[in-house]
Amino acid sequence: SYNMIDSLFTNYHYQLCDSSGRSVVVEYINNELKVYERNSEKYPAKGSIFEDDGLDFQYVCNYSVTKDIGDWKALQHGHDRTDAVIKAMTEKKGVMSEIEAMDLLGHVRLKYDHPKYPWKIISLWSIVYNTNERSIKIAANAELNRIYTFSLYEPLRVLDREYIRDSAYPVTEWEYL
Repeated sequence: SYNMIDSLFTNYHYQLCDSSGRSVVVEYINNELKVYERNSEKYPAKGSIFEDDGLDFQYVCNYSVTKDIGDWKALQHGHDRTDAVIKAMTEKKGVMSEIEAMDLLGHVRLKYDHPKYPWKIISLWSIVYNTNERSIKIAANAELNRIYTFSLYEPLRVLDREYIRDSAYPVTEWEYL
């Protein structure tokens, strides 16, 4: 009964995973909950961007993974960033260290002046989840010089502070639309 739409009139989507490696993408599209999981009978990838891509992993960016959502499709952007994630993940055979994953998120983050309105567009946060250790690494406001590690067991205590000295990726200006 919920349709989660933010103040910029975009749909929400989440990627959820657990320590077994299971991963689903959940979206709210036109008052309807959509759930996609690779190789699943209960939540098939049919109707999503994962349907025919031939990959073993799922990914989200700032567009809906549900195909054919009417007029919204024309407004979607972020495919260039997703292509960079797919390329890096394919090269690493879907396995990265936490810092490598954070470096990749830093590479595809948004950080530019809006072409029409007087505001900056930034990635609000980048998070890498360690489902085995039950911990996260988080960088707020696209600042990879401040990566903090937190644990589910001690959520108010910063366990570690790190930064990425030299990124493995080139500086890239991502398309807006």
